[in-house]
Amino acid sequence: DAGADPLLKAAWLGAEALGNIANLGRGAGDGGSAVTAAPANAKEAVARMREDYAANYFITGAMDVGVYDEDCEFADPFASFNGRDRFVANLANLGGFVSAADVRPMVFDVEEDPGAEVPLVINTKQMVKLELRLPWKPVIAWPWGVRHDFERSEDGALVCVRHIESWDVSALDGLKQVFRPGPPSGLTTGFRIGED
Repeated sequence: DAGADPLLKAAWLGAEALGNIANLGRGAGDGGSAVTAAPANAKEAVARMREDYAANYFITGAMDVGVYDEDCEFADPFASFNGRDRFVANLANLGGFVSAADVRPMVFDVEEDPGAEVPLVINTKQMVKLELRLPWKPVIAWPWGVRHDFERSEDGALVCVRHIESWDVSALDGLKQVFRPGPPSGLTTGFRIGED
């Protein structure tokens, strides 16, 4: 993202590289994501997105890959890139660093205009708290929103071409949370990850 602070972008790219290295050691794959056919219509796209959110795809990495165009743009306050496969890998990386999560849905709005260039827009917002798998167990938390823009592909399917995240916290304040020790008992609400 051209407007991102260079230091913050470097931190994001460093975290991405560290996640890729850690995933090699863990033998992590795609988080359970399978390539499926793209949605045929808005009703199907909305239903499949609801399923992804119900499964906490952004933490588990288990997402309905067929909903996204292969060259989909993914952006957050740190960086922007194109490529569904890179996003799937980043989700698998994130899941490896999260030991607990508490997710509370706030918004799931659907805007349909079949005649528009972007015939379907899904806006979501959730309160997300993540305990990171670091010795000081930091808890990062903020309202996290995503705008999903869908367009028709050449074969007529409806695919997400832009996945644009927004955080109700600055990128710098979000990064600072990573270095603040979490509560001694850790995150006590939500669910644990990777524990039997």
